[in-house]
Amino acid sequence: QMVKRLTDDNFKKETGNGFSFVAFIARGALPASIKAVIDELDSEVGKLITVGRLDTDENPETSKEFSIMSIPALMLLKDGKKVKQLTGFHNKEELRRVDRHVGKIY
Repeated sequence: QMVKRLTDDNFKKETGNGFSFVAFIARGALPASIKAVIDELDSEVGKLITVGRLDTDENPETSKEFSIMSIPALMLLKDGKKVKQLTGFHNKEELRRVDRHVGKIY
């Protein structure tokens, strides 16, 4: 299982059913601290939820649709709709608070 590369073309298809955890990044830059947590989340629950990242520079339509103004932005979605969003640097514990929203599916 690998973190999915999301685009304007595949975003709705990949995130439209069930829970999704998405990192909105710029020019492929994903801070190592966030990458580590996203990779860990994917290894733990990637078979149950979609874990992906979207380059906001390459995919402006989706970024605009979700009003992404600052990056990195981390978003939890259910059936394609935003449930929770964090912007900027967050440590593992802060990210785990978002993760708790999907706890019932573990």
